[in-house]
Amino acid sequence: MAATEKNSLLTALFLALFFTFALMEVPAEAEYSASASLRVREEYTDNVDLTSTDKKSEYITTINPDIRLDYKGKITSLLLNAGLNYYYYANDSQGDHLNFYGGLDSRTQVYKDIFFLNIFDQYSRVTIDQRRPVTQENVTVNLTDSNTLRANPYILYPLGSTLKARVDYLYTNQWYSSNQGHNYQDHTFSGSLIKELSASTSTFVTYSYDMHRYSGISNSSISDYDRQTGNYGIKFEKTRLLVEGSVGYTWFDFTDGRKTNDIVWNAAVQYKITELLSLRGESSQDFTDSVDAGPVRRLTGRGVIAYGGQFPVSVAVFNTRDTYLLSDRTDHSTGAIATGSIPFSSKMTGNIFANYTRFKFQPEDERVDRYGVGFSLAYAIRKATLSAGYTYNRNDSNIDQNDYTNNVIWLQIRVVYDI
Repeated sequence: MAATEKNSLLTALFLALFFTFALMEVPAEAEYSASASLRVREEYTDNVDLTSTDKKSEYITTINPDIRLDYKGKITSLLLNAGLNYYYYANDSQGDHLNFYGGLDSRTQVYKDIFFLNIFDQYSRVTIDQRRPVTQENVTVNLTDSNTLRANPYILYPLGSTLKARVDYLYTNQWYSSNQGHNYQDHTFSGSLIKELSASTSTFVTYSYDMHRYSGISNSSISDYDRQTGNYGIKFEKTRLLVEGSVGYTWFDFTDGRKTNDIVWNAAVQYKITELLSLRGESSQDFTDSVDAGPVRRLTGRGVIAYGGQFPVSVAVFNTRDTYLLSDRTDHSTGAIATGSIPFSSKMTGNIFANYTRFKFQPEDERVDRYGVGFSLAYAIRKATLSAGYTYNRNDSNIDQNDYTNNVIWLQIRVVYDI
């Protein structure tokens, strides 16, 4: 059975389980909201393929129906959204295509306050490789359809007034439509002890065992693996201050005989200076799976300042180093992202954003400056919102053939109906 069919059947099964439990709710105890929307967008781009030479301009029409559901009950809670994007290319009919997207995030209390079931499913377009051309507006270049399904039954059992034990099983099914993507399944078993030290402080210790299995991989350098991880963590939270962190060790055992191990950690501090102004800093080292090149050791740091007043502004700086375990490759990125909005009136809002990333790719020693800047205006009319905007993207590499620029101008209308 194909991976897409497996995901569809599993998602259908979990939805059936959810609605079975939802029907057990007392209607008066359940809350829900639902909405449907339709978005129509017209866009002009001067470099639809993100190439350094022989640029092709294009007019693209997007038609996007969407539906969303938020359900909250004593036994179950669920967030569900689904939609379609149809793209019509005025100059190239072969570019016309239809994309589906959807998401499911649910939690069910199967038995009292002890046994729970979490279900997550996300179908979306994702970037294959950050080294290759990519922009936020482009929907075809260096992208693949992706479906991530996670099912997590767990037991949370009180061992005393301040001590709990948690036992988890997490099933993950990752699928990509592109043959460049590496499909896999994960079976992760974990156990934790959680201790409440005071009203503001808690601590935990966790052990997990993960069996990671790829499917349909033709690349001989990619290997299945088992992974074991032990962690100790602590969390402190007051009215304005949050401090949390953990430290542990992880072991990889690949089926081709390779082994690796390393320290893993994360630390985060968040401080609310006022009700509207907050700061957050975080740093971590852990391992994740790339779309097309296997597991990656990721060392990252990030700082954010956010203001949520009449003129909301957010500025984030980051530094990330990705080291690929199964190939001679390292990606280093440093940059900043800034966003803001200006309400000109009760109906009209302006939005601006800017981002910059400095990449260094080894062993090729490619150095890239990637920029993006844009602005938009939105005008609300009853159930509809009219908006228009402009975005400029630039990729400036020391390898000339990897340079590109892209200008995008767009106009759209979105209508939302409450159900």
